[in-house]
Amino acid sequence: MMLNDQPLTVGGDNWVPDPPVLCLTTKAKDQDELHRFSFSGHLLADEDNIKSGVVHSILKSAWRLKEGLEVHEQSKNTFIFILSDEKEKEGIFRESPWFVKGSHIILKDWPDSEIR
Repeated sequence: MMLNDQPLTVGGDNWVPDPPVLCLTTKAKDQDELHRFSFSGHLLADEDNIKSGVVHSILKSAWRLKEGLEVHEQSKNTFIFILSDEKEKEGIFRESPWFVKGSHIILKDWPDSEIR
């Protein structure tokens, strides 16, 4: 197999890792429902680490959510968002781009094949 005219090998210098996979764990009874209402976001911020509480407060207001919002920090300026309503999620993606403290936040909806 070739990638950019270079051979792919496992364990060598040319090894290409598997694509990223989003792992969601929850106590929710319906895992499919959790997926429908969740997505990730990465904040392109100069500031070292904007906390999830700040992101929650700013985006809940900007997104004009009527239902709940959970924000889980995954790593530096990377978050998982869980909503309570699929229509609100669709509206967020339809009305993007979004900004937090002047920095763009890139949102990604994960297809079923990339969620375990």
